Amino acid sequence: MTAIYLYFADLTELLLALLVPVAEEAEESHIADMREHWSDDQLTGRCHRFIQAYHRYWEAHAGLLLLRNQLADAGDERMKENRIAASTPLIALTVGQMGGAQDRLPFNHRAMAAVLITGVDRVMTIHSAGVTPTAEMPKDYLEDVLFAQARLLELAIREGRLHSETATLG
Repeated sequence: MTAIYLYFADLTELLLALLVPVAEEAEESHIADMREHWSDDQLTGRCHRFIQAYHRYWEAHAGLLLLRNQLADAGDERMKENRIAASTPLIALTVGQMGGAQDRLPFNHRAMAAVLITGVDRVMTIHSAGVTPTAEMPKDYLEDVLFAQARLLELAIREGRLHSETATLG
């Protein structure tokens, strides 16, 4: 194990190297699907498909992604930057699905997309960390949470499109 430090200055540098192929896989796993416009009549299914794909991606790489997020939460600046870099395309593509960058009140697309994607990422983190349902939670709580995330994403995109159309017309 000590030989590893011949190649990497510290744990963060090693982890960053391990995260490169994980980030590359994200494009194929779930990001590419968001690059296509999701029509209004397909929006429900596409949101659910995206959330399910993101969940499978997280499950496949939970160890690395959890460690990255733990280090970022503990103040590691390079891990914070990596986490931000990983979510930035998802935020931008969500804004695109909403109808583009509208920063006017009452609906700021970028802010809504950032909150949504941060929430999705946090739920994946919590689930991957082994948080188990309590007696008060239904047995299939994960499916319920994934459904809720997909539904919130759908509602935000629909609302964003409505405000984009209104801004264009008005």
